[in-house]
Order: sequence, then structure tokens, then C-alpha cells
Amino acid sequence: MMHTIRLHLSQLFGLSLLLLVFACNREPANDTDSRAQVDSLKQLTSKLYTLHIDDIRLNVEIAQDPESLEKGLMFRRKLPEDQGMLFVFPYEHVLSFWMRNTYIPLDIAFIDASGKVIDIQYMEPIDESKHYVSSGPALYALEVNGGWFARHQLGVGAMVVF
Repeated sequence: MMHTIRLHLSQLFGLSLLLLVFACNREPANDTDSRAQVDSLKQLTSKLYTLHIDDIRLNVEIAQDPESLEKGLMFRRKLPEDQGMLFVFPYEHVLSFWMRNTYIPLDIAFIDASGKVIDIQYMEPIDESKHYVSSGPALYALEVNGGWFARHQLGVGAMVVF
């Protein structure tokens, strides 16, 4: 069932990316119209989606394309308590994150292909000297406000349902 959900999520973002590419490559009426269409499609891909971690609901932005995977939550000064960012990778592997230009203290959960949380780490804001490496292969990483997992009494082994 999780594989079907992941495929559905990938199809949704693939379609959004296809629409973005189409908008960029078509002949615009003028440069202003073209920029407005691309901005509109980018907003579509930064829409919030709901997932559940055990019984806790969380709204997430999805980072799946190279630009959003690299930028993540950089330059933001706050993150609503019920929101986070889900990083979706093309295949499971050991993931490594850092906090360049990230001003919010964060928790990061590394999640395997079955939706199981395999590791949770607290990340210090602005500290580029530390790298936060998953304890094993992960397909997803979920960033939320620092302490979010403890406040919701969630830990390693919790299941994420998309």
C-alpha cells in the first residue's frame, strides 16, 4: 500500500513538474505573462499536503526537485507548529543534511521506503560545521520545528502515512 501511495505522490509532482516545463518552453504572449505563469506553477508545487505520523496530522511542503531539495527551509525565520517539509528522494540511500542559512532549530526524521521513521535528530540553526546523517538508508527526510517529535511523543519506529 505504501508503494502505491508513493507512486501516486510521484505522479502528482511529476505532473506539476511537466506543467512547469511546458509553461517555460511555450511561446509566451510577452515576458511578463511568462513569468506570471511560471510563478503560478511554482506555487502549485509548494502547496501543503497532509500526512500522518502515527495519529498526529502534519501539513508539509514537498521538496522533490533539485532546487527545492537544495534550498529546503533556508532563509525562513519561522515555521508554523503544524507544518514541515518532506524531502522526497528518487531512491533509498544514506542521507546527509546541514543547516546552511537555516535560522530555525529543526528536528529531522529520516524515513525508509515503508514509511517507518528510522532516525530522528535535532539540528542547530546556522551551524554549518555539523552534518546530520541518517542512521541507515532513507527515502524521505522530514523537517519540523525543533522538539516537535518529543512534544508529540513520537520516536523511531513511528509510521508515516501519506
